[in-house]
Amino acid sequence: MEVQFNTNKLYKLCTNECECQKRYSEKIVFRKIYQRLLELGAARNLKEIFLLPSARCHRLIGDRDGQFAVYLTGKLRMIFVSTTEPQPLDESGRIDIARVDSVKIVEIVDYH
Repeated sequence: MEVQFNTNKLYKLCTNECECQKRYSEKIVFRKIYQRLLELGAARNLKEIFLLPSARCHRLIGDRDGQFAVYLTGKLRMIFVSTTEPQPLDESGRIDIARVDSVKIVEIVDYH
């Protein structure tokens, strides 16, 4: 899958270990971010990420409808959206994860 970033600052946070450790004191956070980026980049579509037990990928609801999250550590999640155009929808009107082949990382956050 193609992986983009919402901002240059977020790109640096996700790809530079020093920047990540300034924000999050745990070294594990950078390793988990890096692991999730590798998984997203290697996947053919979003459905493959949903099938990875360790990623715990799920759809978000409410004010985050249309967004997805993967597990990093504790309550920390990587949030992303589909950038596949046109937006692939299934018969129920939800995003068809089997046809999503491009995502944009929106933020890393504890939304709980």
